[in-house]
Amino acid sequence: MTRCKHSRVRLQGCWRPEPFWKKDSSQETIISLLGMLAGTVVVSRISSPLATWTTLTLLLSIHLATNYAAVRAVRMRSLNRQRANIVLSHLLDALLHRQRQLTDTLLPEAAPPPAAVPAALSPAAVARRERIFDSDGVLRWFGLSSSSNGRVLGHARIGVPLAELVRRLPSSGGVDPAAATKTAAATGPPRPLHLAGLLAAFAREPYVLWWDCAARTGLIAVKAGSGPRGQLKAWAHALLVAGAVAAEEEEEEEEEEEEEEEEERAEGKAGWWWWAGGRKGGRSGGSGRSARGEGKTAAEEMRGQEGERGGGGPGKGRRTREAALDVLALERRTLGELNAVFAALARRIEDAGWDVDAGALETRSGTRIAVEID
Repeated sequence: MTRCKHSRVRLQGCWRPEPFWKKDSSQETIISLLGMLAGTVVVSRISSPLATWTTLTLLLSIHLATNYAAVRAVRMRSLNRQRANIVLSHLLDALLHRQRQLTDTLLPEAAPPPAAVPAALSPAAVARRERIFDSDGVLRWFGLSSSSNGRVLGHARIGVPLAELVRRLPSSGGVDPAAATKTAAATGPPRPLHLAGLLAAFAREPYVLWWDCAARTGLIAVKAGSGPRGQLKAWAHALLVAGAVAAEEEEEEEEEEEEEEEEERAEGKAGWWWWAGGRKGGRSGGSGRSARGEGKTAAEEMRGQEGERGGGGPGKGRRTREAALDVLALERRTLGELNAVFAALARRIEDAGWDVDAGALETRSGTRIAVEID
């Protein structure tokens, strides 16, 4: 059976590891004795290959089921990446929902008051939603309208070197970073103004975040002296940016669908005029054919214009839209929204029983950066 040996237990405000070690050692001894006794009884009663395989399958099933139940029963108080996704997205989604309700009830010119921060999920509630196996660094949004498994928005990496973050910035000449890395002729040094603007936006923050639209990945460079709270804020910011990018992409897809429906209606109208012209012109159908030809030409011209704007295909069209997205402005806006509520979010998370000061977002030792802006 899988066991987790903890090195220390907090009792009455101080660390006392001895009682827990003794308890773990006694439990291990009792389990070993019971296993030897059960094995002696089982072996004495097995006399055929069928009984051997049946017993083996039954014991393996019991072993896996008990291990699964034991892992599901664990309720950790630290916020790793998966638990941070559940807690933060639940809070942010409820907060945004309340903010929209306040905005809808006011006049258009009135500024909505800040919405009250809802209560955070407890470790027990998060343990019921937590997965045993999950992708490393995935950003999942567990909102009011999303499924129980959450909606995947992208990925995030925390503790990346600043040089890697700089390589993902847009290159000179307005080239998309994804296309610039593939084409050697298009690559160039990052825009100094773009990098300066990014560092200036995060001058007072314990981290620097850049969202790579092509890879759907948030790169988080942690500054020297940043603690677990700063890393938690960086992860919450990456969630907000990923959600905002996904919302803008959905709006663009809806607009494209509306344009396609308009094109289909225009083609149907052109076809009806061709049919009416054919009936009116008789078998000669000169005017009908000309109307049909004009209708097809107009539709083809519309498709050609859309193809030129989209880049000739779905993938290229997406890259064009992503390149046109002002990521820096989006990060500044979401950072302002997060700064207005993060202190209250951290208090709510602590009130729910979470240990915010226990850093668990970095799975391996990352690098730290020092930024000085004149």
